[in-house]
Amino acid sequence: MKDAIFWITGAVNYLWPLALGLFALIPYADHFFRNQKTAIWLYLLPAFVFSFSNEQLILCVIGVVLIYHVAIVIKKGKEHYYLYIPTAFFVTGFLFMFLAPGNKLRMQQEIKLWMPDFSDLSPMARVLRGSTWLFEGWQTKLFLLFILILVVSLVLDSSKLLAKIGTGYTLFLVLLTYNFPDRVTNFQLINEGNWINSFKFGNFLSGTFMNAILPYLLWGLFFGLVIALSISVAKQKIFIGLSYSAALFSSIMMWFSPTMYASGARVFMCASVFLLINLFLLYQQIQENVSQHANKQLVFYACFIPVINLFCVLFLN
Repeated sequence: MKDAIFWITGAVNYLWPLALGLFALIPYADHFFRNQKTAIWLYLLPAFVFSFSNEQLILCVIGVVLIYHVAIVIKKGKEHYYLYIPTAFFVTGFLFMFLAPGNKLRMQQEIKLWMPDFSDLSPMARVLRGSTWLFEGWQTKLFLLFILILVVSLVLDSSKLLAKIGTGYTLFLVLLTYNFPDRVTNFQLINEGNWINSFKFGNFLSGTFMNAILPYLLWGLFFGLVIALSISVAKQKIFIGLSYSAALFSSIMMWFSPTMYASGARVFMCASVFLLINLFLLYQQIQENVSQHANKQLVFYACFIPVINLFCVLFLN
């Protein structure tokens, strides 16, 4: 029952607002990608409700719509002025929640409950603790999505040198993780502080220093290779690159929240959605190369989410 309530409340706070937010972004996508001025009136109520939902999701959407407005100006395209209405909703809603007097009281309660030393942490300590949380989360919760992105990228173009390096390194990392899990996935050592003295004295080859940073180097290189390969084979390189940036920053913003550990895997939903968008775009490229038959296209699209869900059930539970 406890787990059920955890995910039910998670759906209310994350999944439902996420669905509303994505729905509210449809007019922006229609105008930017398809040069269509969609009537926004159907989307105003979802945009309004979404704007008072979840700060993490709203910040991501604000980032998306600001990039849209800036891109339109840079391209000197025709503005869809009505889209400033939902944009105003998003910004106003975020400011309302962030500046609300009750937010300070909630912050104090959450600090006391989840991270009593939060106020005493230096900016560097928050970055180190946040980095530990981020890498642990991405390595355990998002690893499968990165593997699928790698596989789809290889299907699109496996002849690139980057593809060969990425494949070889992934196999190497999997073997390392299987044989030395405590060394390769121990992200907590960086918070102990012993490695800092080695760093200050330039002793970069000491065991203390290497053990602390090795997991970050190994997994950071893996994520970087997959991202670089997928962008190199993608048609919409800028969009996919921005999606990866959004996935990263949606996680980084949690570094400055005392509830970083409280919400579990739910806070990675935003990052996973951006990764899913990238995966779908790459998947769509394969579909374009395979067949143009309408029925086969429908089957191809219909298989996407169930297959992803099946992999998650098999390997992440």
